[in-house]
Amino acid sequence: MQGMSKEAVLAYTPVICGRPKLRRMTVMPVAPVPLAVLVPFACNITALDDFLESIKAELMKLPGPKRISISWSSCKQNISADTTSKAVMKQRLEAWKANYSTHHISLKIVPNKFKFSRGRNLEAALTSATNLPDEVAVVLDIDMRVTWQYFLHCRALSQAGASAYFPITFSHYNPELVKEYGTFFNRTSMLKRLQQNVISQDIGLWRKFGFGMQAIATTNIAAWGWYDVSNNQWGMDDLTLFQKYSNSGKVFL
Repeated sequence: MQGMSKEAVLAYTPVICGRPKLRRMTVMPVAPVPLAVLVPFACNITALDDFLESIKAELMKLPGPKRISISWSSCKQNISADTTSKAVMKQRLEAWKANYSTHHISLKIVPNKFKFSRGRNLEAALTSATNLPDEVAVVLDIDMRVTWQYFLHCRALSQAGASAYFPITFSHYNPELVKEYGTFFNRTSMLKRLQQNVISQDIGLWRKFGFGMQAIATTNIAAWGWYDVSNNQWGMDDLTLFQKYSNSGKVFL
């Protein structure tokens, strides 16, 4: 495809992706449309540091425009009174922006005056900048780790007017518990897989029941709607969104 390296095209091994009862599509290469990585965030600044370092290394391998928009809420009810976190975030922001700008990746942090709500935080992240034509919004939590090939699939499976991508992700068990169990029962193979971060049923499971990670063309969000920003509870908002989309008669993965 135009604008894509040979390695990027070869990264597409044709596979069939989908969830039960939904139509399926074959993954094919697409042009490097703009990506907007949206990150809802609260409290753990150290975890955010680790996430940004990890995601930068993968985004650097991708052609095309890329931006990261982090919507931040304080752990406290009144964010304006949380002067310590605000000062730390301001200091971190300057360092992150300088780091990312050298790799042509736009980074923006949006402070919010409300307590953390996934829907409201993602809405703030999405609207923090003008969406580019054909842009694909990719929702990621700070505890997620993905490769650059994942973003290729997000581009290919998030087709304007046609589809959205709800990937089935692999979730690790508590590494400390796995290590303790493997050591106690002398499961050296389990400990080796844990150390090498290998996908295995010994150390985690595929979250077929999870819908929190998504890739959706921003034009589809404008046409079909998105999260319910009135939901102040933790959980269920992503399932509600998936059900709304999957019942609409469109093609969803």
